[in-house]
Amino acid sequence: MTRKKTKRSSGFGVLFWMAFILFVVALYLHNRSDIQQVLENTGLVETLSERLRSTDEEVPDPQGSSETDTDAVEGQAQQTPAPTRETPQIELIPDEQLSQDLTPDRDPADSGSTSREDEAATDDPASVADGSSGTEPESTPESDPPATSPTRSRDFPLYFIRVTDSGTIYPDRVVREVAFVDAPLTAMLHVLIRGPNAQEIERGLHHLIPKETRLISASVRGGVAYLNFNEAFQFNPLGVEGYMAQLKQIVYSTTEFPTVNAVQILIEGQEREFLGGDGVYIGRPLRRDSFG
Repeated sequence: MTRKKTKRSSGFGVLFWMAFILFVVALYLHNRSDIQQVLENTGLVETLSERLRSTDEEVPDPQGSSETDTDAVEGQAQQTPAPTRETPQIELIPDEQLSQDLTPDRDPADSGSTSREDEAATDDPASVADGSSGTEPESTPESDPPATSPTRSRDFPLYFIRVTDSGTIYPDRVVREVAFVDAPLTAMLHVLIRGPNAQEIERGLHHLIPKETRLISASVRGGVAYLNFNEAFQFNPLGVEGYMAQLKQIVYSTTEFPTVNAVQILIEGQEREFLGGDGVYIGRPLRRDSFG
């Protein structure tokens, strides 16, 4: 009996509240405009809206905080100076010192020689052909001529040695075609030092200039040809007759040039009083008549 009474009372309670809610809703709908006006006049709606906004702002945004933290980290990274590397110190060499370091040592014989233009003017084939006298020196390095320069050729007299049946030694003249660029005297001397060719040997011509002889430089000043040879030039196994023969080959061939009257022999850029140990004097310029 108690349970039945309890169920009935609860059922009446539910119905009561439902009826009450319906009444309130009907009352609100009937007086909606009046209620809305009263709320606006009292400012209750605005107050509730402000409280809801403040509540939303107080809730932390996880994404916003992460972005803020990221910005802060980036700001610190920008403020933190990056480690710097030590810049190596480079020593600058002045142009004057660099040019001195790169300049090769000059041959002592070159101190008396002039520029390349003077050499070309002195030893030009035209001056040789027409017999004009030159007073400027001829500088003749051993390096090959530039490939762009035109190569010319000319017949030059060369002197080799002939030995008679009686043993007399004298220079014999031959004519050889010699190719050159701008230093015919130097080209002629190189051909002379190499010696006679096969045909000239068959004719009985000999060569008494030492085999290891090398022409270092050649220049012409005031009618004197300064010929600079290496040390091998002063060692002739035939003694005095050999020295006299090799000097005749050089002097006779060189003085065939109209601009050359005498020859001064230099050994490694230095003037020597005597050639070899047998006392052949070369301390002054030699002419053809110097050999008697």
